[in-house]
Amino acid sequence: MKTFTQILGCLVLCFGLFTNANAQMADGTFAPNFRAVDINGETQDLYEIISQGYKVVIDVSATWCGPCWDYHTSGALEELHEAHGPEGSQEVFVLWIEADDGTTQADLEGQTAQTQGNWIANTNFPIIDNGAEISGLLEVGYYPTIYTVCGDGKIYESGAISADAHYDFAMAMNCESTENDAAVAPKLRDAAFCEGPFTTTAVIVNSGETTLESATVTLEGCDECPISQTWTGELGYFETAEIVFEDITAEDGEAQYTYSIEAGDDNASNDSHAQNVNLGYVEAEETWTIEFLSDCWPAETKWSITDDAGMLIAKSEPYAEEMTEYTEEVTLPAGGCYVFTFSDSYGDGLNGTAAGCDIDGTFHIYSDAGTIYETDGSDAFFTKRQAALYDDGTITEPVSIEELTDSKVQLAPNPTSGIVNLNLQDADLAFLNVELMTLDGKIAFAQNFGAVAGSFDTQIDVSDLSPGIYLMNLTTDSETISRKLVVE
Repeated sequence: MKTFTQILGCLVLCFGLFTNANAQMADGTFAPNFRAVDINGETQDLYEIISQGYKVVIDVSATWCGPCWDYHTSGALEELHEAHGPEGSQEVFVLWIEADDGTTQADLEGQTAQTQGNWIANTNFPIIDNGAEISGLLEVGYYPTIYTVCGDGKIYESGAISADAHYDFAMAMNCESTENDAAVAPKLRDAAFCEGPFTTTAVIVNSGETTLESATVTLEGCDECPISQTWTGELGYFETAEIVFEDITAEDGEAQYTYSIEAGDDNASNDSHAQNVNLGYVEAEETWTIEFLSDCWPAETKWSITDDAGMLIAKSEPYAEEMTEYTEEVTLPAGGCYVFTFSDSYGDGLNGTAAGCDIDGTFHIYSDAGTIYETDGSDAFFTKRQAALYDDGTITEPVSIEELTDSKVQLAPNPTSGIVNLNLQDADLAFLNVELMTLDGKIAFAQNFGAVAGSFDTQIDVSDLSPGIYLMNLTTDSETISRKLVVE
């Protein structure tokens, strides 16, 4: 996390750049779903909240952001959530997203020099920390960004306005759902695959008032396409189902897959969604050269290369020197498919000058075939990039990925008074640090398990801990997610 004084400079100097780098979602766009665990251990699912009849106000902010703090301390969203949330008229639900993955619990509680204050005190709505993925999903271009999502799933930027103005905005929105409306939910991110065949999934959502009982979902863009599947079942209002397409093949390179749904509904505007896909592999053994010029925050930058089985082939060592040139070489065996991941834990890329550094950083990976990927400060705001490497030296525009999801993390038994079992499925992590923390920020357990690939199991003895609620923080090379653990 960059210091408060540096961020103030960024707020003044790079507002226009930030906006251009990540254009806001257009008003009336069908909102993508997200699901995350808040700081109290409760799961927040956007579509599930909509299905309960709420219009949803989403504030995407950062704890170091001055304008975010000014709006937060105005009390507008607390007043809105109290009057019209679950304990009020049950019309409007507020979610607050902390978009900087470098933020700690201490930052949220106002205990560090990098934060504007205590964001948790007197806050009556859910706070989701480590929300960089959600911020990217919502195409946030500046902080604070405040959206309101209609009952029909469409999203509008409502801005930093008063509680009464927010309520009036929500009630005036033209978001009446139609009786029959089946949709393809926007994908969370584009995809980078190694050589096929591979599996891809479409998510359908019933955004209409009538129960959805059948639909035909079609995939276009692959070698075998179009491929259609008939789905039957029962989906209530804003319930979802996954349609899995297996054994898909395609030529190496860039492609665009389109998922579409036919259900005889009344709204065609949300019946299809396109996803960019990148496929490829290395035919001959090649040596890749990686050149990195650090800005003033070298420790934020990491990279890794994994093979088609998800095994780690190479990764960066921690960078420590500011404004320093690093050169490294990696040899990739022949006949493999490799995924290259480049990440910036703070989320602003290598745009150092905007935050007070003398230079922007640069990153360049290449071989005899040419440049595979390069970036500099102009690619200003990202948390993570990923793409498949292949022999012709080309690459798609890198895309965001997520390493850990709810379905991959299991914690049982919970509650417990003795041993708790932590299990991760399909993990591919450069390192995993597990920390058990009390709600007042005291660390009760901490251990670094190093690199994790595939299935991971460990047992943690909590029998000596005092009964109560604890947060288990799982930290990887690019993110931290939390789970609530009850000790009896």
